[in-house]
Amino acid sequence: MKWDKEAKELLGRVPLFVRWKVKRKVEEEARRVGAKAVRLEHVVSSQRRFLERMEEEVKGWRVETCFGPTGCPNRAVKEEIAVGRS
Repeated sequence: MKWDKEAKELLGRVPLFVRWKVKRKVEEEARRVGAKAVRLEHVVSSQRRFLERMEEEVKGWRVETCFGPTGCPNRAVKEEIAVGRS
């Protein structure tokens, strides 16, 4: 799909490691509204849609931290370290 200059410039600011996914999503947005080329308005509306539904987009990723004397049941490496003992 063709991209106009402004839309292409904005896509160029997206980090390289996610640019392919952003490009695909923006092109889907343009096709959804029947456009023949991607324009700046499609990039902006895709960005708005992503930010509104961010929880759905990043589902499945969870970061937990464990502190305290009981340890962490989810740790990948089991290692006991004595801190502050003489």
